[in-house]
Amino acid sequence: MSSTNGYPFATRREILAKIATDRGFVAECMATLQARYEARGAGTSSMGWMASHASKAIALAAKVGAGEASDKEMAEAAKLAARYSKQLARALRDRDLAARPELGAQAAIFGVGGGGGGEQSAPAIPAATSAESPLVAKRRGRPPGSKNKKPKDSPKPQRRRRA
Repeated sequence: MSSTNGYPFATRREILAKIATDRGFVAECMATLQARYEARGAGTSSMGWMASHASKAIALAAKVGAGEASDKEMAEAAKLAARYSKQLARALRDRDLAARPELGAQAAIFGVGGGGGGEQSAPAIPAATSAESPLVAKRRGRPPGSKNKKPKDSPKPQRRRRA
């Protein structure tokens, strides 16, 4: 899927439109989210079902995966998968990048780096040498000159009230 600006990956809106029309894609999305939820239990990522959806989603994903879901359950699955469209867009983008590494250059143009889990690596920071000054600890609290100024030594002159 591509858009007019050359973005080669499925966007969130495209995923929502496909979820609304394609039952097979809903099953694929449910399987993807379930796999990411199970990987989350192993401590490898923080993706998958939210805790509030987990119990219902696991049962629904099992029925959809086995092909035993009724029309009502498929509608429920589509509604549930639509809530995770941003996460699905990232998962599908990562899958596309793994399958076609030449898309990496286009991904870099749009700032959506490829890599496991979609996380971008932080730039390396060189270690400080003994010749360099040590890092100064940040001062806690508000900066000087903010609302919590120290009171002045002399009191402010009182204005006279009109009678």
